[in-house]
Amino acid sequence: MKRFLSILTALVLCVCMFTTTLSATEPIDSTGLSASFTMGSADSKITISNMGYQKIGMLANNSRKYTLRAGSAISTCVYGIYATDTSTVTIKGGNFTNNYVGVYVYGTGVTFTLQGEVVISGNSYINNNETVDCNVYLDSGALITLGELSTGSSIGITTDTKPTVGNPVQITTAEAGGNTEYYKTAAEYFFSDDPRYTVTVNETGGYLELSVAYFDVDVDSSIENGTLTVSTTSAIAGETVSFTIEPNAGYAVGEVTVTSASGAVSVTESNGVYSFVMPAEAVTISAVLNKSSSGVSGTIYVNEQYHGIFINGHLACIPHTVDENGYCTVCKEYIGIEAEETEEETEIVEETVVEVDEPVEGTDIDTELDG
Repeated sequence: MKRFLSILTALVLCVCMFTTTLSATEPIDSTGLSASFTMGSADSKITISNMGYQKIGMLANNSRKYTLRAGSAISTCVYGIYATDTSTVTIKGGNFTNNYVGVYVYGTGVTFTLQGEVVISGNSYINNNETVDCNVYLDSGALITLGELSTGSSIGITTDTKPTVGNPVQITTAEAGGNTEYYKTAAEYFFSDDPRYTVTVNETGGYLELSVAYFDVDVDSSIENGTLTVSTTSAIAGETVSFTIEPNAGYAVGEVTVTSASGAVSVTESNGVYSFVMPAEAVTISAVLNKSSSGVSGTIYVNEQYHGIFINGHLACIPHTVDENGYCTVCKEYIGIEAEETEEETEIVEETVVEVDEPVEGTDIDTELDG
């Protein structure tokens, strides 16, 4: 019977492991998960690993005080540390990585203090087929109490309350009495788990906060033969950025690209205005402007079916215009009929027809009617 219950418990834990879901109060549903370790108020150095993502590494609850000395390490757990019930957790150094969630701090009642060399990074889980980085998760109202952090510290932050433009979210306490300025040096050790946000210093309040991140929108300085004008020099992730390109006389817009560190960004064009959705990283806009031998700016199409030339989707010559030998003046194919035109019509043709013997560099050649 005991063996049966042991197997059943293991199966329940495995189900919990593979069906992690977001909830209103915690990043992962901890129902059915037990703790690997609990301790009293004495300082302890703990090492927990190889839990198979089936347990909470350390459960801090019942208003107890827990202090982890330097050298502590927790890995391969659903939660490295789960702090709740007005408990007090002090980490004096250690490495908390390769868990689903590094540390979960529940509500305003928990005192969570960091000092020394602390690494809480590399913790993530899968939700809806997407990897979610989650190192220190601060529930609504939860804050970090800062001691002096040492070089080598690296701490990722996720907050239950998300920052918006102009409304950052506080993540550390104001330091008592203003006697220390740990928050200033600590800023270099904290980072946001979500690249849409960034950790910034609130000089007035004396604490760190999570703010919406702005990313640079750069224009390639090597662009020649025209001017590219962009709507903004920085933008937040998800914002639509627009720009226009004005070629110099005798040039036409060729390839237009927007690139980030992750690769190409999709660009759309409407009535000469280009736009893209800003990713969560800086981008560079570039364009190639090609010389047009016709002196006409735009994309040129030669359409053999209609024996016409189109510029930017508009017909730029009269179809089936032939020379004295019966050849189309656009595509040079033999038509075999003489054009019957008035003198006035002939003058219009001569003004509007652009002869293209060979494709113009940087133009598109199409055999179907455009637009």
